[in-house]
Amino acid sequence: MPDYPEQLPDAALLERGKILEPLVASMYEEQTGRKVRRPAMNEWGLPRVQRNPDYPGAGVHTDRFILAGAAGITETGDLEIKTHAEGPYLHIMRDGLPPAHALQPQWSNFVTTHKWWSFGILGVFGALPMKHFDGQRDEELMDIFKRSHDYFWNALEKGQLPP
Repeated sequence: MPDYPEQLPDAALLERGKILEPLVASMYEEQTGRKVRRPAMNEWGLPRVQRNPDYPGAGVHTDRFILAGAAGITETGDLEIKTHAEGPYLHIMRDGLPPAHALQPQWSNFVTTHKWWSFGILGVFGALPMKHFDGQRDEELMDIFKRSHDYFWNALEKGQLPP
């Protein structure tokens, strides 16, 4: 028998994160004074895919929108929510957001055309507080996303499967 705790399968971790997402959103509102709104839902009760108006192939499921008008917020932004075990949580507190986490709200900004984002993270084990990081839209990344989108869709239109 292993002498270490059994890890939950990825599907169980994703389900746990989905269940905890409204709690983290509520904690974010309380901590920041900002107001958030969940994106519109489809007929199956799932968030509708947001689409970029100029790049309709670009879609995202944004966790929440941060609404303008409260706590000094003048423009709507995108909120990405994560729940992590103690190790990954402490790693982020020490070293900042890993690249995959940092790209997610940037992609959301590309799709929604919002100019800023916030990243809320809750450590789900121990007495770890909910923390958040704010960031600005990175225009160099937006250009990369545009080029990648065009490359992908042009290949599809030619009947090619993009790499």
